[in-house]
Amino acid sequence: MWPEMKTAIDVASETQFKCSAKVDCCSAVHGAEILTEPRILCISQARMSSTRLPGKVMEPLAGRPLLQFHLERLQKCRLIDTLVVATTQENEDDRIVELCDTLGVASFRGSRDDVLGRFSECHDRFGGDVIVRVTSDCPLIDPVLSDTVIEWFLTGPEQPDLANLDLSRFPRGLDTEVFRSEDLKTAASSATDPFAREHVTTYLYSDPERYKVALFTSPISAPYRWCVDEAADLALVRGIVEGVGNAEMDFSWLDCLRFVEANPALADINRHVSQKTAGVKTPRTVPT
Repeated sequence: MWPEMKTAIDVASETQFKCSAKVDCCSAVHGAEILTEPRILCISQARMSSTRLPGKVMEPLAGRPLLQFHLERLQKCRLIDTLVVATTQENEDDRIVELCDTLGVASFRGSRDDVLGRFSECHDRFGGDVIVRVTSDCPLIDPVLSDTVIEWFLTGPEQPDLANLDLSRFPRGLDTEVFRSEDLKTAASSATDPFAREHVTTYLYSDPERYKVALFTSPISAPYRWCVDEAADLALVRGIVEGVGNAEMDFSWLDCLRFVEANPALADINRHVSQKTAGVKTPRTVPT
């Protein structure tokens, strides 16, 4: 446990993770005035054919599929207008669409490997001024924290082209990328590298002269993996949910952090798992 960790967590909780109602957001995106508040489209990418843990989005977590757990958390966000699961046209992903139908969550089917194209086509179908990109292997995603990043993108002094969490400070698995739909379209029409087509926002990260990227950071450091790529990750997440979960599953990322710090053996479960590199990232980290 870090020295004075409890105090640091309390400071973060009291000063950082509050979000006003959407109606209070200023009507500007990247400095361009608009007449109405921006429509926010959240796209969560999901497929059954995970390389390291096939079918992981249907693995059970607290009595429901992991994907359902993830979506129920996102549905608590106040600033998201439309939530869509973007999956593939593969037959095995029929299960994802069926689950979405059961939950009343919209779904979209596109290319398996061209995920950037899938996102662009999903936007064609559902519209929106601002895109929030999340991934379905993040069941512990915090809706209040995601709302905070969205509002920071919309109203903060940085006015970046792309905002995300500073993953050198936050646990991996809370990621919330926010960017304008017009930049998604530019990336989709311009990116030719297969890596950039697979990882959606690589095109934006790789051109810092054109796209300003800013990271929402934290006063505390929490270098953990809470995303699910391998069986060890799933075991850790199950341990966290068992420790902090309740009937509403409305716990925060700080609740998870307190539990992990009080039970340090948990973090050892997936300490050996490495993170795949998802793009060229040289953004500015902004203190908050």
